[in-house]
Amino acid sequence: MTWGKIVTFHSRHIFCGLVALLLTPNAAAASPPVSAYAHQLLLDWITLSPDGKRYAALIGDDSKYELQIIDIGTNVPLIAAAFARGSIAGVGWAGTDHLVVTRQSSDRTRQGLQRRLEVHHLDLATRSWQPLLRNTSTLAPIVSGPAMARSVAGVPMAFVNGWSVRGDEWLPTLGQINLATGFVSRAETGNKWTIEWILDSTGRAVGREDFDPATCSWKLWGRGAAPAKWRVLESSSACVDHPREGGLGRTDNQINMRKKLDDSWRLLSIDLATGDQSVAKPFDSDTAFFDPFGGQLIGYMRHTLEAETTGFFAEADQKLWRSILNAFPGEQVSYLQVSADRNVVLVGVEGQTSGLGYFAIDRAKKTAIRLADAHPGIGPGAIAEQRVVRYRAADGLEISAYLTLPRDRAARGLPLVVLNSIETFNGPGFDWMAQAVASRGYAVLQPFARGSGGLDRALLDAGNGQFTTGVETDLSDGVRYLAGTGLVDAGKVCTVGEDTKAHVALGSAAREPGLYRCAAGIMGVYDLRAYLKQWSAGPAPTREPAFLTLWKTRLGITSIDDPKLAAASPKALASRLKLPVLLIDAKNYPQGDAMEAALRAAGTPPRRVQLTGEAMWKESNAERTRVMETLVDFLEANNPPGPAPVK
Repeated sequence: MTWGKIVTFHSRHIFCGLVALLLTPNAAAASPPVSAYAHQLLLDWITLSPDGKRYAALIGDDSKYELQIIDIGTNVPLIAAAFARGSIAGVGWAGTDHLVVTRQSSDRTRQGLQRRLEVHHLDLATRSWQPLLRNTSTLAPIVSGPAMARSVAGVPMAFVNGWSVRGDEWLPTLGQINLATGFVSRAETGNKWTIEWILDSTGRAVGREDFDPATCSWKLWGRGAAPAKWRVLESSSACVDHPREGGLGRTDNQINMRKKLDDSWRLLSIDLATGDQSVAKPFDSDTAFFDPFGGQLIGYMRHTLEAETTGFFAEADQKLWRSILNAFPGEQVSYLQVSADRNVVLVGVEGQTSGLGYFAIDRAKKTAIRLADAHPGIGPGAIAEQRVVRYRAADGLEISAYLTLPRDRAARGLPLVVLNSIETFNGPGFDWMAQAVASRGYAVLQPFARGSGGLDRALLDAGNGQFTTGVETDLSDGVRYLAGTGLVDAGKVCTVGEDTKAHVALGSAAREPGLYRCAAGIMGVYDLRAYLKQWSAGPAPTREPAFLTLWKTRLGITSIDDPKLAAASPKALASRLKLPVLLIDAKNYPQGDAMEAALRAAGTPPRRVQLTGEAMWKESNAERTRVMETLVDFLEANNPPGPAPVK
């Protein structure tokens, strides 16, 4: 499960020692309704105060959305302020009484919708809100990224990626705001290609990242202790896979850079005094953790298909983490944040004892306070088993996949749904779509076909030029593998795809008639040529070379006008789709319109359901529920699970 958003806020507590949590697993019960999996009451941007006594979080649903400051001891909100859904781009503490909030909105211009960011300050002592950069000529009132909050020598400060005028041009500028006095000053001015700054624990800029999308020129600048001057530490002209800044190092004398070495992304540490580079940790990590109040690198996370591994550089931090893992035996524990004194840690826990919960671990008090449940209607006994399976594609390439099995059904002769919803691997755990489908009695296969990101370079490269061929057969080979084991019924298989994965799902069904009983696409792409032409003609940054270069590599073409793109699309293969097809998309959705017309012309009219919103359907509880209920109804009508096999 991805713990980026916390859902369904509850105020019940569970106190326990760090040696063992006194929680009782829920007894097996009837499966929750599909709406329980789809419904989410967001608790997002959870941010722990430096003293560990409070946390800030955005809490709400479709009808109400609030930024709340909550006392951890009582789980009672101290302050609540209403915000529009999706209007927050960042939240950070500058000391224990100051919160810096970056708000976002959209302005419609000739180039389309453009994001607008503004910074606001909440003073908890006076309970007052103050928009920043409104009454100053030092910087423009908008910023280009979330503000960074710090307490510098006891002074609450906000640092912003802002804009200032030099001559007749606007230049990216690092601004600093004293929250106690409201004074605004320019800390640094970059050039027109500056996209990011790296600050040390005192708020001094020690790193700068520049990127020119027109030429793909990338540079990482750095400087050591004053009076050192800026110098280029690394440069690249690669349009795809160029290095990227990686934040502050373990000390103020280092910055990090993400760079591909031996076909794997590594986090490199650069000494600001010498420019020497070294691997920050001898492993291939997915995520780096930074001190939320000083910015220093403190730990890391690595995902494999089977597990999530977290480690910390300081032995005291690692010892604390081991004690937290011991408190949740046999469960997956994910680090979220830690207080300045390392006494309070926020974690997400997933397992058959705790279900899906968020906890505040207090080392001094030896308590674990349950702050929130991730899904209120889904107890530990309702979570289906997720397995890792591996099989060989027809050409011998090993394919890995997640297989989610329905509860209370024997693992043989099961109906199967091939769910193509994962573009890039981001860790094991609870997948709400797979769990929702499995709760209706289906086995759910989620293959990491060739070309999938996040696992290894060989698998990614194996997809080059294979998007409309090998990627599709990787799915079908998974069906044949499971059928050969007897786990699934080869005559009861449907395939479902989302976004560009819908192209794969319907393409696979068209090329292997008889293998699938039904097929569905959710906000699907069914004509890649039209898709790429639409995006290449859109506003920046979608015209950047990297976007088209990536897709040309995946498709094995040199031009998006290549006629084989259209010929290989599900739209062109509509006459081969002699099976029930479901299209779920939005109103005025050209890809859906074209696919429906092609199927009707071929004599196989699809079922078409159009959502009331736009493409971001997962951001609406009503749309999520409608999508899943529509999909499950379609599956049960065309691939009924039937009675449960006897165990």
